Amino acid sequence: MRIQNDNETATEAHRAGQVRSWISGLGEAIARAFTEFLTIPTYVILVFFVLAVGSYLLDRANPAWLAPIREIPQTHVFADPAATSSLLSTVAAGLITVTSITISLLLLALQQSAATMTAEILDQFLRGRKIYCCVSCQPLATKS
Repeated sequence: MRIQNDNETATEAHRAGQVRSWISGLGEAIARAFTEFLTIPTYVILVFFVLAVGSYLLDRANPAWLAPIREIPQTHVFADPAATSSLLSTVAAGLITVTSITISLLLLALQQSAATMTAEILDQFLRGRKIYCCVSCQPLATKS
């Protein structure tokens, strides 16, 4: 009975050590991700969050100096609900299209670079502070 308890204690200690190791590895991975490529996106998200809170508070405060500025779009752009709906749906569709084309072209360029160079290009792409465009101008080999 005593041997079984010692084995269970050793197993629990081993599992606890594995959990601690996994948590420290996770913390290191998150720290590495932030230092290498998540810093700028995090700052962008924080700036837009602050802008959203600021615009919400400005809208709720309803200052008098903002009334003439609000009247211009209300009378000229958003006067007709059907036109407003059409405008917003067109803008949303355009944004989605531009975003999808941009991401597709970025991934296509990355794939082409990785195919002509090495598999390390993806790691360098993710680690770099700036996105560099790698173009390989190699002539096509022809069979003689």
